[in-house]
Amino acid sequence: MKVNVKMEDNWIYSNSQINMKTILITGSTSGIGKALVYHLMDDQFDLILVGRNQLLLDELEKFVKKEVPKRRIFTYVMDFGKLEDVYQVSNVIKKNHPQIDYLYHNAGAVPQTKNAWTKDGHLEALQINYLSMLLMNEILLENVLNSSEKTILHTTSMSASKKFYMDEISMMSQYGRIKIYGISKLFSRLYFHHLATIHNDLKIKLINPGIVFTNQIRHMIPKPLRFLEGGVRLFIKDPNQVAGHIKSIIKKNQEVPIELYKGNKIEKHAKINLDQDLQKEVMMYSMDLLKGYSL
Repeated sequence: MKVNVKMEDNWIYSNSQINMKTILITGSTSGIGKALVYHLMDDQFDLILVGRNQLLLDELEKFVKKEVPKRRIFTYVMDFGKLEDVYQVSNVIKKNHPQIDYLYHNAGAVPQTKNAWTKDGHLEALQINYLSMLLMNEILLENVLNSSEKTILHTTSMSASKKFYMDEISMMSQYGRIKIYGISKLFSRLYFHHLATIHNDLKIKLINPGIVFTNQIRHMIPKPLRFLEGGVRLFIKDPNQVAGHIKSIIKKNQEVPIELYKGNKIEKHAKINLDQDLQKEVMMYSMDLLKGYSL
């Protein structure tokens, strides 16, 4: 398959630029991801931006280059709804960027309809919010470990916090959109807690921004009620505000391998996330689903 990537013609990987760090952001063309790009473009970061839409990536790159002409920026088109796409593009990124200081998994979506499936044969919410992220992270983990910062961030909002039993998986297609979204985020948290036990030199920062007004939230408002959008905005967070918190979290010193942040403050992990037996069960289930990919 052809991988769409835009890089400067004379670009050669080098970490020789003083104080420059590399950050990769998924879901970078809208919502929290886009707002974070705006917050970081004046800072000492090389930007690796991942999104589904080439046009939106091009527009974002053009804006950043206009505001900060010397900023190094690289864009990759990747569709989390297609595992082969995630696999191929992630391997190109792995080759092009041997060191990734900060890997921010921000892409995610609540499915538009109940019981939605991908062409890969997985529930849409589970694949977009968990399996694709897991596949990408496993491919790029070595690049993060090769860096000086060794930091992974993940947007983990609305994660399920009640006890989950693996025999529920066969019933997940019957669950509502929000519930299955929460389970997919729970699986992500369990994965990162498991990862933290294996690589204690990693810094994993789980970010719970609460409900944020993004395009996805806008589309969830029925069209006849769109006039209420202004009122809705008063009660939920703005992506720019959340991005400001994330910028401070990125720079915050972390003494333990994994922390959960709400706003820019540390929260206590839910007991279910610390269940090592459940972590192992979820990992076995997940790796079985991804067994067709070389990891």
